[in-house]
Amino acid sequence: MHEQDSTGARIRRLREEQGMTLQQVAQKVGVDKSTVLRYENDTIATVKQPVIAAIAAALSTSADYLLCRTDDPSPELPGLDDFTYALFNETRPLTRENREKLLEMARFFRQQQKERGE
Repeated sequence: MHEQDSTGARIRRLREEQGMTLQQVAQKVGVDKSTVLRYENDTIATVKQPVIAAIAAALSTSADYLLCRTDDPSPELPGLDDFTYALFNETRPLTRENREKLLEMARFFRQQQKERGE
């Protein structure tokens, strides 16, 4: 953990690393842009659990990382096999449009298998 790390610093760092705006995070979380800014500035001392979980999901990390309980920013993904986990990690930096295209391809392949009885 960085010596000056805080929940707000981690939120800001991840948001900026992912090229997201305050507004984009706010929309995903369901709060105002100014609220996200106050979280980043640590103006709001205690972030409610449902909100921290929503922020973590929006930033593809874990609530424990945002709350400085761990230094591992990887999201908590219980029960995923190695392939699914690797696929998740590879697709995280893709744009929403490219993730949608990838999902369409997966559905196409699944439909083909189903039609062939595999």
